[in-house]
Amino acid sequence: MSVKAVVMQSSVVAVPVVDQVTNNGIITALSLENYVIWGFTFGALFQLLMFVSVLLIVIINLSKVVDEAKKMFSSVKGSPDKVDKE
Repeated sequence: MSVKAVVMQSSVVAVPVVDQVTNNGIITALSLENYVIWGFTFGALFQLLMFVSVLLIVIINLSKVVDEAKKMFSSVKGSPDKVDKE
């Protein structure tokens, strides 16, 4: 039987697919809610760990940033662009 004949008969053609998440079962509202809660939990933990890692990078490089800021302020303070208006 051709595909056109199947479509003309209004038959539903389904191909069985193995579902890794539900093991060929039905996703209930409770299991969907559990997936969402786990996603929120691991998403929040990931964001916290990323924040801590960025904070550690900033703390590690803080001495370099302070040194560069001191150089910048000393170069601006001694620049000839400032004229005393007295």
